[in-house]
Amino acid sequence: MFIRAECHNHTVHSDGFLTVEQLAAYADEHKFQVLALTDHNTASGHAEMENFISKKYPSLSLIKGIEMTTYYGHVLGLGMTKMIDFSNLDPSRPESLFRDMRQAGARAIGLAHPFCVGAPIMVGCRFDMQVNDWTQIDYIEVYNTSAQSQDPMVPDDAFFTGNEQAVNLWKEKVFQGYRLAAVTGKDIHQKPKELPVFVTYCEVDPEDTRPLGEQVISAILAQKTMVTKGPLIILEQKDLQVHVHFEKSGYQKWDRLLEGTYMLRISENTGNIRNQEVQLKNHYTFEFSQGIRSAVFELFDQNERIAIARPLYWR
Repeated sequence: MFIRAECHNHTVHSDGFLTVEQLAAYADEHKFQVLALTDHNTASGHAEMENFISKKYPSLSLIKGIEMTTYYGHVLGLGMTKMIDFSNLDPSRPESLFRDMRQAGARAIGLAHPFCVGAPIMVGCRFDMQVNDWTQIDYIEVYNTSAQSQDPMVPDDAFFTGNEQAVNLWKEKVFQGYRLAAVTGKDIHQKPKELPVFVTYCEVDPEDTRPLGEQVISAILAQKTMVTKGPLIILEQKDLQVHVHFEKSGYQKWDRLLEGTYMLRISENTGNIRNQEVQLKNHYTFEFSQGIRSAVFELFDQNERIAIARPLYWR
């Protein structure tokens, strides 16, 4: 079973323009199943949001979190429930920051918009810390979709988000063997425009009775997330065989599988890349060679990437 999660959002408790009530109402209206509240350097909105959605939107599951906002990059701590002192942060040794975040409740630590424009334009937005131990990072926000103008005459590609570089960083680390999930971030500060941007879906056990927010964090820690503008890519791994099929997501126009030919790209840690034309209503099986350690599956419509599946590991 797959559920939709939005893991990066802000309110007036930091630099957002939406109140807690307005953000929760937006999430309910747009059928979010899980909403993370990750205001900058504060947990002050957590109790208000928890109380509000429990009364008004009980079907919406909350993840409490904080976006640690430093001069050297922004780090998301999902599950983090109290602010910490990071005035002694050494960007060449950020592992102590990650440790302190976990002691403050962070169960999943992720890099937010790591290649966003940095200094001097947007000081601190770009991730400029030197990670020495990548096992301390649980996920990378490979798509940040917040760069949207309220002026309909301004195209979205007028903004530099660094999303493609973030995807490449995630793939590089997956191919090096690090267990990293990929997610998207709406990074809501004000009510977004209605655009077919990437969203995050998490694979969960339908028998799991825990709150959906807990299940999402578990999915991130198990690298069972995918980012998509449309269909879901379902991977079934058995030894050196991988069975692939596609399912509708219900997001935007994807309440059904569309006709036509798409391209599935399979990249391996060995450097081998396969491009396979696919029909979304068909099932496919791919064989891998001995010695493979990891692989990434991406779906393209023409030259546009529309989905990235969860990473696969063999070791």
